[in-house]
Amino acid sequence: METTLYNGDRLIVNKLPKTIANISGSTYLPGRYDVVVFDRPLQSTISSRVDHLIKRVIALPGERVTVKDGVVTVYNKEFPEGFNPDINQDYSEAVSTTEGQVDITIGNGEVFVLGDNRFNSTDSRRFGSINTKTIVGTATVRFVPVSEMKRL
Repeated sequence: METTLYNGDRLIVNKLPKTIANISGSTYLPGRYDVVVFDRPLQSTISSRVDHLIKRVIALPGERVTVKDGVVTVYNKEFPEGFNPDINQDYSEAVSTTEGQVDITIGNGEVFVLGDNRFNSTDSRRFGSINTKTIVGTATVRFVPVSEMKRL
């Protein structure tokens, strides 16, 4: 997630919406662009010493995502011709291109996540969309280092 987050950063993770969804028996669905913490997918190549990953939500259930020629495009009912979710976002300066070839439609109860450091990120391009049941919460604030404190 560099340049947004770095190893050693300390975060506040909001678990309340997920907890409320669990109690009420509804499905928790984060918003597009939320930075979520989730259980490491079993099919991930990341060390088994890592319990959780942190990535940005790019696509929601029912949407089609493509990665082609270095560009991410999301297709949905509102944008049937597609849109690039990386345009005009706070993290966009760090994303010049997105490697890979992806064409996936996101299932119910799933989201497509990408790291902000696209050249060095194991994300949905490798392990597919993630089930929202594996999401622990949404990272809301980086508070350490104090000099870099900010809302996410």
